[in-house]
Amino acid sequence: MRKRNRLTSHGKKRISERINATSKTTLKLKPYDLSRIAYMNGKSKDDFEGKFKQYIESKSKKGRKVKIYSNYVYIYSNKKLLTLFAVPDKYLPIQQYEKNNILNKIDLYYDKLISIKCFNDDKFEGIIDKEYKSEYNNKLLLSTEYGKKFIKLKHIKKIRPIK
Repeated sequence: MRKRNRLTSHGKKRISERINATSKTTLKLKPYDLSRIAYMNGKSKDDFEGKFKQYIESKSKKGRKVKIYSNYVYIYSNKKLLTLFAVPDKYLPIQQYEKNNILNKIDLYYDKLISIKCFNDDKFEGIIDKEYKSEYNNKLLLSTEYGKKFIKLKHIKKIRPIK
């Protein structure tokens, strides 16, 4: 039998108020399912750096597990959801605070021949188009020998210069 993540009554109430009330896709999920998904798939505070990490640490007590999932901060104690809240707009997109995020290093690769490897094992070589930089839709435009190609940053596994 599958063990469910437990929820406090406060955690269950916060899911209903803050997520289910605003999202069409999560309306079909029960609160314990959403809590479990966030616990299993969310990023921990150690996956972030800078002001966003400081913000997360200021919101959680020592010994509490913090997960960031779908622009919400979930706080757990012994796998029990205590509460959750939305990431403040000033920290969005949160990808900019992720450690080893491609977006943080994109400027290093302008005007250089680079190799990109995606999570699905696609590989591309080319030069990043400086005129197209989008931090909000998280894409880059790569000029290759076959033409121009948009690549979503979330699909990029590795990026390196070609010597």
